[in-house]
Amino acid sequence: MEKTKSLRVSILLSVQRALAGEIIPAFRLISVEYSEAEIKIWVYHDGKINANEIEEFDSSVITEVIADFPYPDDSDPKVDFEFVRLDYPEKIKPKGWPVYGRRERV
Repeated sequence: MEKTKSLRVSILLSVQRALAGEIIPAFRLISVEYSEAEIKIWVYHDGKINANEIEEFDSSVITEVIADFPYPDDSDPKVDFEFVRLDYPEKIKPKGWPVYGRRERV
């Protein structure tokens, strides 16, 4: 159990650190699912998703997380992400643990 808790803390802190300075207004919520084998980052996006946003997220946030878990062939989880278009005010049912959520009026 201690290893699982330690992995959870390491993953959540890694993702939150990688997100610092990388949030754009279209990001409604970002969550993380994880196991010992994989880290999956879900980006819930408001409005049309453009390729530049995905590329920028990959080259900044995902690169930072991979740097913290560089050996997927040797016990580190592999890192993956997915953008999901979910326009406001549609309700978000996030997968995994939320690591960022924008303030939204109800």
